[in-house]
Amino acid sequence: MSQVSPFLEQAQAAPAKPGRSKLEEHRATIFELRRKRWTYAAIAAWLRERGIEATTSNVHRYCQAARRTPKAESPKSITAIFKPAEPPSPAPTGEAKTIRKYRFNLDV
Repeated sequence: MSQVSPFLEQAQAAPAKPGRSKLEEHRATIFELRRKRWTYAAIAAWLRERGIEATTSNVHRYCQAARRTPKAESPKSITAIFKPAEPPSPAPTGEAKTIRKYRFNLDV
């Protein structure tokens, strides 16, 4: 294994910047309520009852953005970043792959 870059070590040691959203500190709570199938409006109302400034659209946008960029855990070592590649799975042999054909009747 090669030597770890000093720049990578410095980058790993650098503190993470906080998120811009005011809802970031309530991330676990929001996603717990979503897991329980609460609507965005209900979550926003629940947060407002507890003194947190939130609107339905804020909660919705926050959830959409948070799903696109999951909160990544920082790896503990360089080996956690560079794992050896696994061999590809063998191709299926002797099995006929079924192809599904879709037919549409466009006569009106």
